Amino acid sequence: AVALWCWSGPCFAAGSGAMGSMPYLSASCAVGVATAMLYHKSLGRALGDLFRLPFRAAAMGFLGMSVYTVLLAYAIGMAPEKDQAQVVLVNYLWPIGIVLFGLLLLDEKPRAGLTVGGAALGFGGVLVARGAETFTAAPSSLVPHALALLGAAFWALYSVLLRRWRI
Repeated sequence: AVALWCWSGPCFAAGSGAMGSMPYLSASCAVGVATAMLYHKSLGRALGDLFRLPFRAAAMGFLGMSVYTVLLAYAIGMAPEKDQAQVVLVNYLWPIGIVLFGLLLLDEKPRAGLTVGGAALGFGGVLVARGAETFTAAPSSLVPHALALLGAAFWALYSVLLRRWRI
């Protein structure tokens, strides 16, 4: 899983460069849907079961997954090559977003000190992974970084709301 996540940025960048962000995103999503359908069918399940979801789950799935994916595709596609790794890393702040949104939106409250400490460790890990000098040099454009951060927020909110609604 870690290797797949690490390669998603370079693959998005290469695909966006070859086809454009949205055509590449459409093609990769089509492959994902076809794979899910084949897997579901191989288990002997009816394909209609894939479409029987509560409305909230379908709506949040569309907003959470679709908006997240489109924002990430645009962010990586428009980032200069030297900034792509940093854009992808900004996007991968979504687990920290899940922790922080969970603190605010879930009924079962974890200990706030541990939660905020865990988020600080996550940010510290980003700093160690990329090096402090990366964050002192301003990128050529902040737009891809902002889109990546917004995408991370959508993914985190999607994840927390599904937990809150017990879906």
